[in-house]
Order: sequence, then C-alpha cells, then structure tokens
Amino acid sequence: MAATVPLGGTQTFHATVSGSSDTGVTWKVNGVTGGASATGTIDASGVYTAPPIIHSPAVVTVTAASHADPIRDGNARVTVISDVTVVVQPATASVELGAVQNFAAVVTGSGSPLPTVTWAVTGTSCTGAACGTVTSGATSTVYTAPGILPASPTATVTATSDADSSKTGLAAVVITSHFTLSVSGPASLNPAATAQFVATLMPLPGSNPNTQMTWTIGGVGCAGSGNPCGMITSAGVFTAPAAAPQPNSITVTATSVADPSKSASALTSVVTQPAVVVTPTNASVALEQTRQFTAVVSGLANTSVLWSVNGISGGDPATVGTISNAASNGLYAAPVNMVAGRMVTVTAKSVSNMTLSASVAVQLTSNISVRVTPLTASRTTGTVQTFTAAVTGTSNPNISWTVNGVPNGNAIFGQICVTGISPCVPPSLSVAPGSVDYLAPASVPSSPIVSVQATSVADPTQFASASLTILSRLALSLSPSSATIPPTGTQTFLATVMGTADQNVIWDVNGFINGAVNLGVICLPGSSPCQAPAGAISGPMEYRAPSIPPAPVNTVMVRATSELGASISQAAAVTVGSGPFIFLLLPASVSTSVTQPFPMRVEGVQFLAGGSGVGSTVMLAGIPKSTNCPNTTECDVTVNPQDVASAGMVAVTMQNPGPPPVGSNAVNLVVVAPDTTEDIISLTAGNPVATGKDIVVVEPPTAGDPSVVALTLQRIGLFDVVGNACQVGPNVVAVTRPITGTMTFSLCLVGTNLSAANAVDFSQPLVPDVSAANLNVSLGSIILGFTMTVPANAQPGLRSVFVIGVNSQKAVLTGSLEVK
Repeated sequence: MAATVPLGGTQTFHATVSGSSDTGVTWKVNGVTGGASATGTIDASGVYTAPPIIHSPAVVTVTAASHADPIRDGNARVTVISDVTVVVQPATASVELGAVQNFAAVVTGSGSPLPTVTWAVTGTSCTGAACGTVTSGATSTVYTAPGILPASPTATVTATSDADSSKTGLAAVVITSHFTLSVSGPASLNPAATAQFVATLMPLPGSNPNTQMTWTIGGVGCAGSGNPCGMITSAGVFTAPAAAPQPNSITVTATSVADPSKSASALTSVVTQPAVVVTPTNASVALEQTRQFTAVVSGLANTSVLWSVNGISGGDPATVGTISNAASNGLYAAPVNMVAGRMVTVTAKSVSNMTLSASVAVQLTSNISVRVTPLTASRTTGTVQTFTAAVTGTSNPNISWTVNGVPNGNAIFGQICVTGISPCVPPSLSVAPGSVDYLAPASVPSSPIVSVQATSVADPTQFASASLTILSRLALSLSPSSATIPPTGTQTFLATVMGTADQNVIWDVNGFINGAVNLGVICLPGSSPCQAPAGAISGPMEYRAPSIPPAPVNTVMVRATSELGASISQAAAVTVGSGPFIFLLLPASVSTSVTQPFPMRVEGVQFLAGGSGVGSTVMLAGIPKSTNCPNTTECDVTVNPQDVASAGMVAVTMQNPGPPPVGSNAVNLVVVAPDTTEDIISLTAGNPVATGKDIVVVEPPTAGDPSVVALTLQRIGLFDVVGNACQVGPNVVAVTRPITGTMTFSLCLVGTNLSAANAVDFSQPLVPDVSAANLNVSLGSIILGFTMTVPANAQPGLRSVFVIGVNSQKAVLTGSLEVK
C-alpha cells in the first residue's frame, strides 16, 4: 500500500491480523514505535501525522507488527509532500530613508506546516545594511530603510518558510527620498576671514536620512590655482581667500550624502573692508636701538600712513624715541633714556582715512650695565672710602649716588662727596661715572652696614651696590681662624684690617717675627726657598710647617698685627700633626643618582701602606671601610650607593692603626641631588653674559680609578648602515622633519667609553618629540651608532645630544644636532 501526506497532514491506516485470536498490532514509522518528529508520528489507532518541516528523504515506511507474533507485520509506503505557500503582506511598500515598515508572512498548506519564516532583504544595487535591515520575527518583521539612497532605490523583503526553505514570499520595497535641504551662512566676509556655513536637512516625520554633507565652493572667479575662492572643510567651515576673486561672489554648496541628487547653496561675497595692520604685532627694543615696523592698508587706493609714538607725530628723540614717516615702513629708534612704564605705543594712521589706524605696544629694554668697586669695604667712623662706578651700554653714562636710598647720603648713614675735597662737597644728582668719596658718619648707625649705590640716570632700574661696614674702632680678622697641616705642609693666611685702607700687617709665630725653624716660618706666597716678608706687608702669606712637629705642644699661634697699632691683631691656631693628613678626594663630589659601587682614592701624606687591618683605614662618616693603601700617599676604598643616598656633606677621615689609633683631618665628600630641570640660557651680542644661571656639575664616579676611561663625546655624524661606518662631517648634523608621519635617521657619536648599555637622549621641549633607539657599538667603544625618530610635528631648532652611562654619568655635545 502507498499513501501521500502533506506536511503536518494525517492519514489513517488499518491492519488486519489473521490466524490468531489476538488481532492487535504495534504501529511503527521507519521501525520506530510511534514514529518520531522528523519522520512523522503514528498513534495506536493507526493515525499517521506527517512532520511540519520537510526532511530528506521524504518517503517513510509505516509498519503494523502483530502482537501475537511480532515478526509478522505489514508495511505501507508514505510520501511526505510540501504544498506550502508563503504570502508577504503588504506585497509592496514605499519607505522613506531611515523610516520603518512592518511586514507579515502567512504560511499555508493542506496539512499543518510550521508557520514560521526567516526574513532577509536584498537589492540590485546594494548589499547588507545598504539595502536596509529587517528584524528576526517568527511571522512578522520590521524593515528599516537605509539612511543613504541606493543607486537603484528598490529592495526586496523575502520571507523563507522554515517548513520548506524552497518556499518563499516576497515584498517589493521602493526606497523614497522626500527630505528638503537648505544652506545658511554670512552674506559677506572679509578677506582671509572664516565662517561657519550650516546645512539644514528637514526629513519627513518618522524618517531618519543620513545628515552628512559634502561641501564645495564655486563661482565665476574661482578658476585657477592657489584656491582663489578660498577653502571649505568637511564640517562647512569656510575660509575666505586673502584677496577677493573677480567677481567677488562665491557659491557655497552642500550636497546630501543621503541623496546626492539633492543639494542646496548659499551665496556669499568677499568684501574688503578698509583696515590698517601693523607688523610685528608686538616688539621689544633696547634703548638707542632700532626696530622696523610695516603698515599694510587694505581696502583703500592710497596705502600711505603717518607714524607716531605715544601720539607724537614722528616721535620725540628726547622722550619717547622717533619713527621715520615712510609710506608704509616706519623705523623706530628708541630714546637714550628709559621711558616711564618702559613702554611706548607706535601707531600707523591711514593718510586717506584718518579714522583708520593700528597700534603696537613696544616694550623698551636696556643693555646698560653699572659696576661699582670695591663691592665690600669697612671704615671707622669719620673716615673716607673711595668708590668707583663704571657704566656701559649707553651714550648717557651719568649716574646718581645714594646711601641707604638717600641721594648722596646724610650725616646718619654717611655722605657721598666729590673726591679729595674737605669738608665734604656732594656731587650733582646726575654725575659722570668715576670716583667719589664716601665719608663715614661720626657715630655708628643702628645698622652698621650701609649700602652705597650707583644708579644709571638713563635707566634707573640698572644699578650696582657696594656694602660698607661702619666700625667704632679698627679690627683685624684672620682667615682661616685655625688649621691642621702635616709636617712640611703649607697653609695660606689672609689678614684683613677692617675700618682702614691700610692693610699692612706684621706676622709672627708664637711671638717670633716671621716664625722660626722649629715652629714654622712665614713666607711670601710661592717663594722658593722661603722668602720672609720684609716688615709690614699686605696680602696673603704662607705658613710653612717644620719637618718635625713642634714640641712639647704641636700647636703654634700664627699672628697678624696691624702696623697701625699692636692692639689691632688676631691669631690662628695651627696644629702640625704627626698622623695621617688628607689633601684630596677623587672624586670629591658625586650625585645621589649613582646606582653601583664606585672607587674613591684618598690622597695625602703619612698614611700606612697595606690592606685593611695593616695599613690606614678610610672612615666614611665615622664608619670604617675596607681600605687598600698601595703607598703612604694614596689609599683606595669602594663607596656604595647607600653611602651617598642623601644630599649633603659626608666627612672622610683617615685612621692609622694604634695603639692608640691616630686620626686625620676631615675632608668632605660633596653629595648633590641630581637636577632634572631644564633651562635655556639666551645670549646675544647685546647681552653676552647671563647671571643667576649656575650649573652644578659633579666629578665622574670613575675619577678614583685612573685606569678607567671617562665617558666623553667628541663628534656626531651620519651612520653608514651598508658600509658599517661613521661619517663625521660638520660640527652640526641636520635632520629634516617629514611632511607627515615620522622619519628615522641613522646617526653615530664619537667619544670614549661608549657602550650599548648607554642611553641616548636629546634636549627636548616640555613634551618630548624625538627619540633614540637601536644602540650598537659594532665599531668599538669609541663609536656609538643609533637611530633617531623625528615626527612631522617635531620642534625645529638646535638640539644637544646626551649620552647617559653607568651611575648616571652624562656626556653632552651642545647644539650638535639641528631639526629642520
């Protein structure tokens, strides 16, 4: 028997059993009792139900097996067929850009096929989302039209039956574009001005077209190179040309990305408004120097201007400076003397329209320098000290003198007098530079230190001061006030007699004029053999210790006595030690940034040769260190980073073994915190000297080991990668920035103790813009190759190149690299 059943349909089968009183049967589909969802099911009454989804193969076997004898059965062949139809409603639709449309699918068949469908959208000139999108509903979907109109504005929404994928339903969609577009912007612009143009897209309710625009400009006068009509950005920002086109009308057009067939335009004109522009817009000029200014008049036939300074036509040479009245160029000459407020205003006014002008504020500076000598002095009450002033950098060198801010001083602080005249005659308040006498007051003022100041008349901000101490009586100071030196050692002393110009003193040692052989002697500095001073003398003197320390006390008194009186004297205690004495530390200064142990050599006399426990021992801040002394004048020790971790002074002493141990004088190892700040020292021909720009430099940590070659840099060059060679040329190597992106240059440095473990850096702006990498020393330790990466936005100008080595050693080639 055979039967045909549609998807989800039913067919009743009957079974007849003979030869047994048990006529019951078991129903099966493809051998499975009761069937299965993929092949269909059959109940105990023999009613077969086809599956709702088409499967392959589409033919199944329905079997009735006897209860009495299951091997006895009968079969029927069933073919499952699909008469499914799919209908999409609505069958056609017009959908605006970005709008939505609901579609429903109805699946029918003579049986009960699965009613669900799978949705898709396609088009002849679009793919994917460019045709729109559909949601994945079981029997319905929401279609969303694309925001941009396809070239062929149609799409097909397809519902494919989940019961039979060969059965589909279609709906035709026409994608429409009914939005409106307008453009707004200024009707006129000045040359080189910028303005925002706005495109307004008005969509139909419920639609959502793409709002992006393509902006273009055009006009009769726009032909030619160099953007004669200006430029416009993708955001609609229009920049007018520097000169108006002819004719001066420009059409600004916005074309819709959603529908390129739609565009809108606005008309603007480039109108030149009369104006005066002065360049430079700000400037500084030193006194008696010049600066060129240029005036550009636009929008007027007559482009000539009249120049003025602080409202004075042509300026005034005695007060504000002058400016030449050329047609467009004005040469400003600063005055000799500084203007109040240190500022003038340079103005250019149109000749043909006096209401049009432009001004520039000019900062006046000064190259004037004032110097006073001596810088310090001391005088007793009622005595005279001569001061001398010198002025440079001006044709008006006149100065004024003050004492504690009082012009020419007074009886309380002391007076300024014309030299060589008694009684005191004060000089003019504006006097030529040179010498004047300061006459100390009759009594010591409440503050015994007064300030004598010479101030430039041309620029009162430029001055120089001297500090003078007023004493009630003469006094003598001796420097140093004490000393410890080894036998045959030398100590220089300086005696200063305060309160007088007479600095002559007589020297003695323990009361013996110029000393004695067993006590030590006073000698003229550098004399060999010792030449004793002849009587009273000024200036430094040397005390030279005897070869054997004085006995029974090894301390002597070195005294200086003024020739003006025996009561004016001062003595210094000098100890002539028999123990070790330190002269020098190598290195004598280090940075806290050291990260590895480094050698330190201590040089002196009367050390004991040998290793630790035998020879002398170096004490670092009172702590003994393992020491090796190759001879009696040198000892070596290793300093660890933790020994110099804090900035300050670390006392270094030497101790000879006892009993009792004998210590030496203390010499400080200077420990400095690294300064990571950067500064620029600007020098010009007019200002060749910079003050207040101290540079702190410590010795290299390798200074204690003479066998170690120091890290140095000598030259920079281009590295030949192919030939593996360093090509050294000019003192400055130039690298050129790329127009876009980055560019890499192969460079090399010539020096000593160079290593791939070094780091290479450059002087950089606040945000570093160039970098170094790929260090190599394939040519040995005297050449270091590396690559330098330079971006398009690198700051142009000269750069210094740094190499940083072990323990933060740094070598530099100043201004050796130029970024162009």
